[in-house]
Amino acid sequence: MYLYLFNTRKMEKLLRKSVLLLLSGAVLFTSCRKDDDDVHEPGHSHDHHHVTTLKMRFTAEGSSETLEFVYDDSGNYHGGHGHDDHDDHDDHDDHHHDDHDDHHNGHDHRVQHGDHDHDHDHDHGPKHKDHIKLQAGVKYHCEIQVLDKSNPDKVEDHTAEIKKEGAEHKFFFKISDGLKLSHTYNDEDKNGEPIGLKNIFNTGDASTGTLKVVLKEYHHTHDKGDITKGETEIEVSFPVEIK
Repeated sequence: MYLYLFNTRKMEKLLRKSVLLLLSGAVLFTSCRKDDDDVHEPGHSHDHHHVTTLKMRFTAEGSSETLEFVYDDSGNYHGGHGHDDHDDHDDHDDHHHDDHDDHHNGHDHRVQHGDHDHDHDHDHGPKHKDHIKLQAGVKYHCEIQVLDKSNPDKVEDHTAEIKKEGAEHKFFFKISDGLKLSHTYNDEDKNGEPIGLKNIFNTGDASTGTLKVVLKEYHHTHDKGDITKGETEIEVSFPVEIK
């Protein structure tokens, strides 16, 4: 009888220890899985870019004239003039983006700026947004530049960084119904996925509508391509007229 009670108590102790070990293992496994899921891509701190300004530059194929259209909510927009817009932007180092003729790839190159609206934001001052006006039946090469102009004395150009970290960024372009405009990406990241800093737009017949541009940053590269995931760095809808 005493031997039976002793063995029963001993088994109960062993069972309790086994259950505790199993529970500890489950907690450790869950913790490890969470840590694995939270691991970011190597070499990048995933600091969210502060973007106030987006510039789209359209150049018709075979033309030396560039059309520049700007969205700016910094409250410091001054018509796109000044050298500060071009600092550290490797794709535009050879461009002087103002209203004066300059030399580009051996040709006279002229940049024209679009018509615009101003909306006042009591917290950040006036917002600037150009109307995109394009010619019908034309193939346009389009390059995008993104900047932080919240401090006019220290303008930050994020374009080169976005290109370098292309696997973690993507521009999305949504064309409204009825607007005769089509879009094709013309760049890619190290994995062969599009980024959207360089694009091709083809215009059709005369029409009007909107072009929504959204820049997403992804903490996990396997999420890239899903507009519902990641962080939105800038989102703007440009009015578009094709004539």
